[in-house]
Amino acid sequence: MNYTDENVMVVAQKIVDDMDLDDLMSYVYDDLCAIMDKDEELFNSNVDHFEMNENINGGSK
Repeated sequence: MNYTDENVMVVAQKIVDDMDLDDLMSYVYDDLCAIMDKDEELFNSNVDHFEMNENINGGSK
């Protein structure tokens, strides 16, 4: 299999298809934490989108 955009998507789909729901949720959670840890603007956008301002305590980040 050649390294192409299409084949990357095929392999990604195979990986997702072979994961159970708990694994998928854990993977997405870890990915979201890693992304928001590096992008405060995305974090704040998600806080606004999900109307979570009152649920978040002040912290170091």
